[in-house]
Formats: sequence, structure tokens, C-alpha cells
Amino acid sequence: MKRIDFLLIILITLFYFTLLYLNNNPIYNYKFDPGLADLYLRSQDISHEVPSRIFLSDSQIHLAAGLLYAKGEEPTRYNFQHPPLIKYLYGISALLLGNPYFIQVGFGLVFLCLIYVLGIKIFQSRIVSILTAIFVACDPLFINLSNQLLLDLGQGVFLLLYFLAIEFYQNNILLQGITLGLMASSKFWGATLFFVGVFMFFKLIRKELHFRKFFLHLILAIFVFSLTYTKTFLDRGGNFNLVFFELKTLKYWLDHSQSTIPGSSIILFITGFFPSWWEGRQILKSDVWSLFWPTSFMISLFKIIGFVKRKKWQARGLTATIPVLYLFYLGPQATFARYYILILPFLYLTLSEFIYLICLKVKLMERNKLRFKHSNHV
Repeated sequence: MKRIDFLLIILITLFYFTLLYLNNNPIYNYKFDPGLADLYLRSQDISHEVPSRIFLSDSQIHLAAGLLYAKGEEPTRYNFQHPPLIKYLYGISALLLGNPYFIQVGFGLVFLCLIYVLGIKIFQSRIVSILTAIFVACDPLFINLSNQLLLDLGQGVFLLLYFLAIEFYQNNILLQGITLGLMASSKFWGATLFFVGVFMFFKLIRKELHFRKFFLHLILAIFVFSLTYTKTFLDRGGNFNLVFFELKTLKYWLDHSQSTIPGSSIILFITGFFPSWWEGRQILKSDVWSLFWPTSFMISLFKIIGFVKRKKWQARGLTATIPVLYLFYLGPQATFARYYILILPFLYLTLSEFIYLICLKVKLMERNKLRFKHSNHV
């Protein structure tokens, strides 16, 4: 990267923090509540009977669980359905710095910087890179996740790192394994398996899949994932069956994360409306939906048709295809707009390239008109 790239990244950083300030991000005004962990022990996330049960938001639950982990509690006891990595970071930041949002905002900033790097790597265009970063930074979903302690944004960061590693550093097994392990450790690993399958499929199509290297990076990722349960292994003297525990989390996910209306995630993405999963079955409008989502989706479909005809499935083809496949993966799952953060970078990269190419064509047409007028005048 050149000096101008670092300058543009600085501008992206200033733009991001300005948006956070305008949207009253808690990083500027958060006040740590040391009693949150005690409230959590009476919340809906506790399975056994508790007196005077209260209901906490997902942000409060993740922070409270992280506080318990940071104080030495064993992570399989509380909020076991998601791996503990990001919750550890929330808890440590809250205890040491008094504000867990340093972690979330840090994830947001890295997310935007990685998007810029991806634009350079895939499209060799600073215009596409900076336009994509602006699109994502202004997206209501991204701003919403920057303001909450949810796990999806961190998962998105590790996904982009893994995508960079497996697409552009194909011989660096260490980097691939670590980034994949971090992604799997950030939230329930269903989406991680989906992306591993997609990348493996595309490498097969391109005849780039080296099975030995691929399985080695998977083994390393499993090792990195298991490290996040070090406290559990120590407390139980090594007598902890991680495989059985993850099967337990899979069962929990299958019992709690399935939609009663298959395909509602796709409907929400395209229209912004979704049926409520609680009683009454109301049709609700998402407050983070953007018209750019279906617009980018249609452009991605258009791009995919072109890639199929030309049989070109390099990074640009993969970028356009990932969002479409991911929406079908979400089809049978419960409807939450925050899941889309994983594909926003790919959607907006495709949209930005489309806009850039249109502008180039318009500029070329105007230039040709001027030449034509000049030649006629001569």
C-alpha cells in the first residue's frame, strides 16, 4: 500500500468517528454498571429457576457474560450457545477501561479498513475502495451494530480477514488457520462452516484446492477455537469433551434458531418487512433496512450471469456470488437483520464497481462526443 492509501484510511477513520458522534455512540458517554453481572444471573439467559426474573437485551447479556468470564468464571456455564472470544474482550475492556464499546468501535474501524484493502486487492481501484467504505459506514445496520455489543460485527471482521488470507495468501496456512479459528470463536460456528464450504467449492472450480494445505488450516483453526475454552480445560483438569459440547450448542441452535416461515430472511432483505416471531404475527418494518440492499443484490445477480457465461470465478465472481448464496443459507433461519452484516462488504463492493464502471462509460462517451465535434469542426 502507498502513502495515499494510508491517508485515505485516516480519512475513513475520521468519517467513522464523526458518524459515531452524530449517532450518540456509547463510546462517548457509556457509564459502566458493575452490578450488571448480578442482574444477568436473574435474566432470561439462566435456565434454572431464579427469583424475580428480569429480561436483558442481547448486548447486556453478552457484556455480563464477558464480565463473568473476565472474573474467572468458566465460559460453558453462562451464555454457552456462543463461543466466548468476543465476550471475553467486552468483559476485559469493561473492567480495565470502564467501557466495552472500545472493542465494538475497534471492530467497526477494522471492518472499514479491511473493506478498503479488499477493494484494492480485488478491483485495483481506490475509487471503488473508498466508495464501498462510505456505503458501509453510512449503512443503518452498520451504525446500529456499532452502537450495540452484539457479536456479528466482530464475526464480520474475522470473516474479511479469513477471506483475504484464503484468497490472496494461499500459501500462508498459519494466517488462514488463525483467522478461521478466530471467526469460529466469535459466534456460533454455523456461518463459519458455510463460508468454508463456499471457499472450498470455488477453489475446486478454479482447480486451486490443495487438500493437504486445506485440511492443515482446518486443524489449526480447530486448535485456535479450542484455546478460547482454556479456562474450561483447566478447571476440569483436561476432562472436557469439546466435541460433545459443540454438539450440544448445535442442538440448541437447531431448537432456537429456525424460522417458522422459511425464506423470511430473504423477504426481509429484499423488502425490509418481516413477520414477528412472537404472538400476534404482525408484519413489521426493519429500522435498519436500506434500499441499497436489494439494489446491490440485483446487480450481483446480473454480475453472476456474466461470470457464468465467461466461466470466470476469480475474486470478483466470488465477491458477487457470496451474498446470494448466504441469503439462501439464511432461508430456514430465524429472521434477524444483523446477520446481513457479513455480506454488506461484498454487496457494496459489487455496487461500487458497477457505479464506477457506469461513470467511466459516461465519461468515455462524453470524450468521444467532444472528439467527434472537434473532428467535424476541423
